[in-house]
This record gives sequence, C-alpha cells and structure tokens, in this order.
Amino acid sequence: MTETHASRRLLLDINKVMEELEIVMDVLVQQRKFFETYRRLLDPASFDHPTAKRRTRYPFEKKAIDRNIKAIKDKISDCEELQKRTNRLATQNVQLVDTYQEDNNKRLLIFTIVTITFLPLSFVTGFFGMNLQGITSTNYTVKHFWAIALPVTAGVVIISLIFTYWSRIYKIWSDFGDRLKHKEP
Repeated sequence: MTETHASRRLLLDINKVMEELEIVMDVLVQQRKFFETYRRLLDPASFDHPTAKRRTRYPFEKKAIDRNIKAIKDKISDCEELQKRTNRLATQNVQLVDTYQEDNNKRLLIFTIVTITFLPLSFVTGFFGMNLQGITSTNYTVKHFWAIALPVTAGVVIISLIFTYWSRIYKIWSDFGDRLKHKEP
C-alpha cells in the first residue's frame, strides 16, 4: 500500500516537472525567436539607407547573436531530452503502480476465495453448535453435518465463481454457440 502511495506522489512530482519543462521550452523558443528577429532587424540589408557604421558593426553583432542562438538551441535540445526522460519515467512509474495493483488484486482474490469457502462452513458449524437436545427428534451426527455442509459450501462457491466470472463464462458460451452455428450445414 505504501509503495502505491509513494508511486502516486512520484507521478504527481513527475507531472509537475513535465509542466515546468514545457514552460522552460516555451521561454527558450521565445528567446530564440527574439534573437532571430533582432538579427534580422540589425542586418544592413533590412535598412533603406544603411550607414557605414551599421555595415561595419553588423558582422560582430551577428556573430554574438548567432552564439546566443546556438546556446539557446543547445538548451532547447537539452530540454527536449529531459522531456523524453520524464515521459519514460512517468511510463515506468505507471507500469510499476499497475504491477502493485495486480499483486493486490491477486491477494484479494485469494482472500475472497478463502472467505467464500469457509463462510458456509462457519454458518453450518454455528447451526449445528446450537443446543438442540431439548427439542424432540434432533439427534444430529457428524454425518448430518457433512451432508449439509459440503453441498452448501459447494453451492456458495459455485454461485460466487459464476458471479465473479460471469462475463468470461458468457463470452465462452457465446463463442461456443457461434462455433456450433458455423459448423452446421
């Protein structure tokens, strides 16, 4: 139970990290667009009448802006890798929770089967444990106990299994009926 709660908390934390990575990605993309636009605006070709000063400064400015754009692209690449890793981690965590859930379901099934088996036996034992000596013609023996307990237990177990696996039984029965229909000429 504790593993499941810890895994759920971990999944919530992973989701928060994924949201933060999306925000960081958005900011990095905006920064890259800004620098690309800024570089275009500083380009002497974008001016109607560029000055000599503008033409001499632009190669240095372009070089600095390109370095910034490259650094931002590297950060975007790193951020994308982190997003892939967090997605894998989230998937692994969900699979782990499913595994724990499956194990718990198996335990509950075993507990249910044991309960279904011993519940009718407990009822019959309680019934035969009553003090009936004062009532006439009540000479129950152990044979009477087993003659009643076994069929009652078997009946409860069979009815419980039918309710539990009704969808499977119905599907098998339908498939069997369909096969019989297809075999007939």
